[in-house]
Amino acid sequence: MTIREFTVYTLEITEPGNLQSPLSAPESVIIERLTRPDYRINRSFYLKIGRDWDWIDRKFWTDKQWREYADRPELETWIVYYQNDPAGYIECIYESGQTVQIAYLGLLPQYTGRGIGSYMTKYAIRQAFSAGTEKVWLSTCSLDHPAALKAYLKCGFKIVKEETVRKDFPAI
Repeated sequence: MTIREFTVYTLEITEPGNLQSPLSAPESVIIERLTRPDYRINRSFYLKIGRDWDWIDRKFWTDKQWREYADRPELETWIVYYQNDPAGYIECIYESGQTVQIAYLGLLPQYTGRGIGSYMTKYAIRQAFSAGTEKVWLSTCSLDHPAALKAYLKCGFKIVKEETVRKDFPAI
């Protein structure tokens, strides 16, 4: 085990703000909701995207744990395609009290730097608010992609909590 210290940021947005204007997708980008849960898709994106960013909270889940997670009725999974290839995903959890958590959002490494991540974030926010949501929130940390926090803030999120965490990471 390796002890690491990092900062966790909890962010929220309570007004869709500038998202009222039409969203225009970057060229060759399509986002589609997964209409039938398939835990293998969630797991695959999680492992491939999270590999570079120390995503470990689900890394050692069993098929049963993944299946139970993906089959939850409050979970929506969206697949992001670039030129018809799966490029990333969004997981939104519709919580009680008209709140939506963006649980995971990410792009495969070869698709970063094309403006897709910002579009995905705005898309997720817009989907949540169109369902009557009053608050959308997410958490990120200093171990995430270096541009993540800045991108979330640019999309209208505000930091509501910041804490330093010391955590044991398994030797991988």
